[in-house]
Amino acid sequence: MITVAQYLSFIFSEITRARVIADTESVRIAGEYAKDPVMKHFSVPRFKIPELELNIPMVIAGAQYNNIYTFTWQYEEFEKFMLGYVDRFGRQFAKPFPNDAREMMPVRQLIKEAYTDLSEMPNLQDLNQLVIEKKEDAVQHIDRIVKTLMGIYANVERVKPNPNPLIVTRFIRIQTMEDLIAEWKKMIQQTLGENIRLTDSVLKNLLISPETQIVKTEGTDISILQIRAKITEEGIFVNSVTNAEGEETKVVDFE
Repeated sequence: MITVAQYLSFIFSEITRARVIADTESVRIAGEYAKDPVMKHFSVPRFKIPELELNIPMVIAGAQYNNIYTFTWQYEEFEKFMLGYVDRFGRQFAKPFPNDAREMMPVRQLIKEAYTDLSEMPNLQDLNQLVIEKKEDAVQHIDRIVKTLMGIYANVERVKPNPNPLIVTRFIRIQTMEDLIAEWKKMIQQTLGENIRLTDSVLKNLLISPETQIVKTEGTDISILQIRAKITEEGIFVNSVTNAEGEETKVVDFE
C-alpha cells in the first residue's frame, strides 16, 4: 500500500519528466536542423499542453492515523490507592510501618514516578495494545515499590533492640504477603484499564492499492476514491543576476 500523496506526486513527476523528454528531443532535432542547409530555416517542432485533465480512480486500502488517549485516573486517587496497599503491606510485619516522613519519602517518590510513567499516553493505534503495555509497566513499578518497602522494614528491624545479631524481617504469613502483592497487581491493572480513554483520532495518511487492475476487479462505490484534477503547465526560468558588488545570485522567473 502507498499513500495518496506518493501516488499523485509520482503521476505529476511523470508528467514533468515527459515534458523533459520532449524538450530534449526538440533540442536534438534543432541540432539536426542546423546541419541541414534547407531545414535550418525551419522552426523546430515543440509542443505544449497548456492544460491536462486527469481522472484518477484509486481503491482505498487503509489509513494511517494516531489515536489520542486520556488518562483519567487523577493523581490524588492514584496515590490514595497505592498508599492503601502500602499500609496493608506494612500490617504484614510484626512492627507497623514507620510514621517518619523521611522513611516514607522513597515510597512516595516511587509512587509519583509510577503515575508519571503510567499517565503518559503514546500515540498508538491499538487501545488494547496500549492497555497491555501499561499493565506490564504497572507490575514493574509495584515490584520496585515492594523492594523499597522490604529495605525500609529491614532498617526498622535493625534499629529495634535485639541481642541477636542476625537481622530477620518477620512476616505474619508468607502466603498472605504473596497474595497481597498479587492482589495489588491485579487491582492496579484492572483500574488502569478503566481509566484509559480514547478521546480523538488524527488521520496521517490515506492508503491506496498501487495495483490499478484492482479498481476494476475489486473496487466498489464505497472503496473507490475518484480524483479529478486539471494541471496547468507553467515554465520557470532561472537567471543569474550580478549586483553592484559583483555577487552573483539566482533569480527564478515564471512564465
